[in-house]
Amino acid sequence: MKSSNLADISLSVIVPCFNEEDNLKFQVEALLNESWDESWEVLLCDNGSTDSTVKVIKRYSRNEDKIKYVDASKKKGVSYARNRGVEEAQGELIAFIDADDIIATGWVPAIAEGIRLHSFVASKRDQFVNDNKVGNKINTKNPSKGLIQYNYVDYLPFSGGCGLGIRRKIHEKIGGFDEELIYCEDTDYCWRVQLQGIPLIFWPKALVHVRTRESTMDLFRQGLNWGEYNALLYKKFKPYGIPNVSYLRGIKLWVKLLRRIFFLWKKWQRDTFIKGLGYRIGMLKGSIRFRVFAP
Repeated sequence: MKSSNLADISLSVIVPCFNEEDNLKFQVEALLNESWDESWEVLLCDNGSTDSTVKVIKRYSRNEDKIKYVDASKKKGVSYARNRGVEEAQGELIAFIDADDIIATGWVPAIAEGIRLHSFVASKRDQFVNDNKVGNKINTKNPSKGLIQYNYVDYLPFSGGCGLGIRRKIHEKIGGFDEELIYCEDTDYCWRVQLQGIPLIFWPKALVHVRTRESTMDLFRQGLNWGEYNALLYKKFKPYGIPNVSYLRGIKLWVKLLRRIFFLWKKWQRDTFIKGLGYRIGMLKGSIRFRVFAP
């Protein structure tokens, strides 16, 4: 990790990037349109893109002092890219966003205020579906009203990796993001911070528009991946007080999912079912792969 010689920069915004040549410009332009009376920087951390993402990043970094290119290609994974960004960052306040999302106006000063007041915060998020070929009109839906409650068993809340804000010293104390986790790394990060006695605070002043997946296969695959690595999380945090799960809990979750079969006439209902089905199958897959009882 980088030493504490932080110059005059107050906030560092870390953006992991992988094959985002079509989407990245919208996030970067939103950042460049932000106004704040303190000094801040944006670190675009390329995780080994095979498209033109690096060209897009370098074009911005050449023309905008605020934008910095970080080579994060040595190891695959969003966790490594975020950690590399913090290593190169100069700010004491650290914020994480994703390359394919778009911050709302006023997010930069809002997230900085939240970190200063509470040390560890999660942005408010809403969702949008966008086809960049026909412009960038954002029709948002489903705004978050708080932190995400872990519903497999009763445990700590969390939030997605996009929109988290934290003090650098806390990030360094817990060793950053777990680079061995391909998925659910944000949940793991939130839990490890809270286990240090630092609460995660929902900060609705800072809003991020999160891009959603449209295709059925993408939703199923996302659910599958999350389910598989949720089994690993459950195993990882058993020594830290996560409650034991019973067969009955697993059966109840399957029954709850299968009852949705009778309510699939709307697209959002079908999407919820498909993603949930992927998640439940992923949990079974993760139980076998990681040798843990997670029904």
